[in-house]
Amino acid sequence: RLSTLSSRISIGSLAPTSDVLRGTERLLLAPHRASLRADYASLLSSGLHDAVSTSLSASVAFLDAGRLFGDLSRENDISYYVVGRGKRGVGSDGAEYAFETQDGGHLHCVPREMVSEGEKRRFA
Repeated sequence: RLSTLSSRISIGSLAPTSDVLRGTERLLLAPHRASLRADYASLLSSGLHDAVSTSLSASVAFLDAGRLFGDLSRENDISYYVVGRGKRGVGSDGAEYAFETQDGGHLHCVPREMVSEGEKRRFA
């Protein structure tokens, strides 16, 4: 939108991914967040642009449309439970598990489908 103010302003952003979340999924794992930081820094330091836009949508409507809140299989390091182990079960190795939590995951719990819109908004 800044580019509409002047033809001299160049705004750069990363291309969206093929994932339904169009790149926002890169925020779900620490290595991908670090990669994003480096990619944006590189884009800005290239000198080709006056500004860099994150181009990642984290709105509730977008995350709902991408079914993030209902996807219990999507790898992430921010949910409370280890992906796929938020219940009692038996792993592929035959070992039993029950409500296995991951280190630091409780910091930003991913809301699920049955939570309030307010909780989803706070997360987004």
